[in-house]
Amino acid sequence: MLEAIIQWLEKYLIPCQYKQLFGFSCPACGSQSALILLLRGNLVESFYAFPALIPLLITLLMSIIYFFTKNLTLVKPIKMMLILNLVIIVVSWIVKLIM
Repeated sequence: MLEAIIQWLEKYLIPCQYKQLFGFSCPACGSQSALILLLRGNLVESFYAFPALIPLLITLLMSIIYFFTKNLTLVKPIKMMLILNLVIIVVSWIVKLIM
């Protein structure tokens, strides 16, 4: 089942319009590949492809839990995770552009 999902994701990878238009990577470049690598169990390679993937998935999980439970103690951690995700995305994007 998981292999079928991975194959489907690989078959329907979305090309980066930003990269095609401007000639350099967008802040989210590598996220699809990182997800496929993570699903295959390649944690380190996934991190190198897109460092913000795991924090984004954690934030998504926390947001889903908040949506269904309305647990107000999750609001502040979700906000903090969103800021952390933004910082990771911007810093990793700048590093990719420099290298």
